[in-house]
Amino acid sequence: MKPIVGLTIELSGTEILDQSFELVLLAKNFNGYKNLMKISTLKMTEKRDNVGHELTLSDITPYLNHLFVIIPKNSEVFSLLMRGQNDLAINYVKSIQNNVDEKSLYFGVDINTSDNLIQIINNLSKKYGTSMVALSTVKYLNANDYFAVSILNYIANGQKITDPVENSHILGSEWLRGCKEMCKFFLLIRNLPLL
Repeated sequence: MKPIVGLTIELSGTEILDQSFELVLLAKNFNGYKNLMKISTLKMTEKRDNVGHELTLSDITPYLNHLFVIIPKNSEVFSLLMRGQNDLAINYVKSIQNNVDEKSLYFGVDINTSDNLIQIINNLSKKYGTSMVALSTVKYLNANDYFAVSILNYIANGQKITDPVENSHILGSEWLRGCKEMCKFFLLIRNLPLL
């Protein structure tokens, strides 16, 4: 068994300036691990050292070698594609691709990614020599744990929950599904490798 060491980094938008977006970074080897530590250090010291500066893609590009980079559904690329700004999304993909090792850039899709968006990502993958991988977000163990996690988020953000009785019956979509369900979705329906 080999462990996978990585991090999900939140970066300030390059094109959508008023939001932050995610990238998933996985170390390929010890040099990649060292690059993860450099990126993590940049992230942890950004607010202390640079008042008003949030980490951007250009800040971390020198450290993307020896890493697998996965563009998840919570990324600026997916947001741009959903807005119909395909040229800007392509430019973003190219800027990452120019700074990563060959065959180290992936698009992460999950059960909640729409068929239309998967088709667009599939076309981009073929055009730019990248691949899609299964990358499901898990925020709670069971679908009915959504409400409890929402309450914790409200508390953490100092917000007041509206209509708790009605919201207590909402089932979440980012729960830990069983291996059979995940394999069926990703291998049989989507033909994607599991990562």
